[in-house]
Amino acid sequence: MEQLELLQRAAQRERRAREQAEGLLEAKSAELYAANLHLRRLYDHAADAIFSFDDQGNILDVNQSACQSLLYTRDELLSMKVHEITERTESELKQPWTQIGQHAPLQIDGMLRRRDEVTFPAEVRVTEVESEPKKVLLAIARDVTLRTKQRHELEASRKRLRQLSSEVTLTEAKERQRLAQVLHDTIGHDLTVVRMHIGKLAELCETSGGNVHSSSALRLIEGIVKQVRQVTFDLSPAVLYELGLPAAIKTVARVVTEEQTPNCEVESSGNWRSLPIDLAILLYYATRELIHNAVKHASAEDIHVRLDRREQTISITVIDDGKGFEPHTDDHRSDHATYGLFSIRERLAVLGGELLVASEPEMGSSVTLRLPCPADSASPGRRNSVQKESLQ
Repeated sequence: MEQLELLQRAAQRERRAREQAEGLLEAKSAELYAANLHLRRLYDHAADAIFSFDDQGNILDVNQSACQSLLYTRDELLSMKVHEITERTESELKQPWTQIGQHAPLQIDGMLRRRDEVTFPAEVRVTEVESEPKKVLLAIARDVTLRTKQRHELEASRKRLRQLSSEVTLTEAKERQRLAQVLHDTIGHDLTVVRMHIGKLAELCETSGGNVHSSSALRLIEGIVKQVRQVTFDLSPAVLYELGLPAAIKTVARVVTEEQTPNCEVESSGNWRSLPIDLAILLYYATRELIHNAVKHASAEDIHVRLDRREQTISITVIDDGKGFEPHTDDHRSDHATYGLFSIRERLAVLGGELLVASEPEMGSSVTLRLPCPADSASPGRRNSVQKESLQ
């Protein structure tokens, strides 16, 4: 009798434990169902198109965004393969899939094809979500039509801006040449004639006491002639068009060394003869501005200019041993120097270039002009003739 009661109690405990387990299982199943339903809603309402497919390219599942963007129903997509909605062949798609792991997603920029055969650019991220019993891949595709359009418009705007900048540079150069020619042919010529006449007058006045005044006038005229020649060179340096940028910068360095005492050295590497004339003009005046800044505002005693042209990049660095400054503040600099650096930076930025400044107070400065440049496309002789013709 006692054994029967023990068995009954054990059966009751087992029944209650089973009922509790079934209740817990039912609750967990409900929670899991709710979680899956929530995930499915997130999956279906995601802004990006989502696809899952096996390693043979068979589409296993899609969300609503995928159906809407491709103009297919869900059932239609589930009967298709991935290559049918892209511009790539089945073999082209399978090749990168073999490199995908659960922790190594693949980023693909390609084109997706809609039901009406219209294609659009998409950014696709593919990752592996299951590997057993068979490999399942998940692809999240984002329509980048608007971004691509905006990028193309931006590139077109930048190209037009570069063209306008080039036209402005050439127009300025033409005007400088015209002014230089006017100074040389009129004022310069007339001053030379006046100097000759004063020289003759000085010879006639040697015995009449007027020699002192004539000599003074002659020195004054010679100074004016020298200034006019310098202004003419500054406006339009003939050496830039005839011999190229390195020779023109060396001329500036020589003048600085002769007239303003600092030692200025120039070294160059690369082929500069094929440099487009608009870039040569821009870089010439920018480099000259940096050299003059080092002399006038930094009180430099030694200036080193390095010109380097590689396949598609131009780099010009001006190093001085002057006062130096804190690059992040302009308090130490004159308004002219500040505007000069700002102007150079803005002109370079239009062409995709940059101005890099490295300096410390009392430690000198290093300023680098860096600019992308197209590879050589013409022989040096032909390029030089183009440069001369472009300014006529």
